[in-house]
Amino acid sequence: MQKKILVIFLLSIIAVSPLLAQGGEKELYDPSRPWITEFTDSLPLRQANPAPVVPLDFRMSDGSIFAPVLIEDVPIHLALKSALIDGMPPTKDQHYVLNYPEWLADTPVVVWYLTDNATNTTKTIPALPGVYPDRMTLVPTAPTSSGLLRCYVNRRMSYYDESGQLGETDAQGSKAILITVKDITPPVCGLSIKLSNGKTGSCWPVEFPKDKYPLPKTASVYAMGSIFNLQEGDFLEAPTLDLGMNMVLDEQFAIEVDKETVMELAVVGGDNYELDKSKVFFGVCSGAGGEPVPVYEPNTNPLEFSRINLPKKPYLYVDASDKTGNRQVMYIPLIYKGE
Repeated sequence: MQKKILVIFLLSIIAVSPLLAQGGEKELYDPSRPWITEFTDSLPLRQANPAPVVPLDFRMSDGSIFAPVLIEDVPIHLALKSALIDGMPPTKDQHYVLNYPEWLADTPVVVWYLTDNATNTTKTIPALPGVYPDRMTLVPTAPTSSGLLRCYVNRRMSYYDESGQLGETDAQGSKAILITVKDITPPVCGLSIKLSNGKTGSCWPVEFPKDKYPLPKTASVYAMGSIFNLQEGDFLEAPTLDLGMNMVLDEQFAIEVDKETVMELAVVGGDNYELDKSKVFFGVCSGAGGEPVPVYEPNTNPLEFSRINLPKKPYLYVDASDKTGNRQVMYIPLIYKGE
């Protein structure tokens, strides 16, 4: 029996020895990387200075729970709840006692951030202070289907440490909530145009003023190029138009064509969030305003006017929708020079 136990013991040593030879001991300590142990041994058991964290909450200004669905550019009125706003400064943090604390700043610094999880980008959100320090108006300007709204509050304070020495630090608080911000801005698409006679030009809208609310959104429309009889560096500007389905340009934007004209078109511009490329159309239509009435197959490129039976009031059009359903249609007048 004793011989059997001895044999088992020897076999176990033989089995373990290769593992040790392969570096099993290095899992406990690696002399080739001593700085790891040196670094961990040098870490302090607590931070060098106090960093008090104060609870923070926010609700709608009427006391109701914050709704996680916001609308782009539509102001929301919020109320912050925290000692950082209207309470006493903290008397301790996780590791330190803060004796005789006092606020050094009359009001806290409040910053709002919106993180778009889809694009992994973060932007600050404009916030307007209210009549009371705990009230403010927030304007979400960046649409997102998956976002994180985060409020960060910071307030400078003084304190005496355990040895009686005067010090300063920042008391902080934060809160984050998952949200969506619905897009209400139509696309701003235009056309880049090239004619067979060598003339070229572009016509495009620009949202103005940006982030306008209440609706409708508005835009200025610009044009440049020889097809608009403009010198290099000159441009046309239309009065502010409603950004939507009735962006009808006047005669100063008219483009002359004849039956020999061949026109190449390209859509320029885009959307402030997500353009639906499957719902972008351009071509020639009859009349202007509202739903376009194409007189030729949409998105034909180039356009050969010898093949098109032009109506009495022909227009170029660009029709674009975003993935939220906002739609923009812009009409550029055509002047047909027949025989």
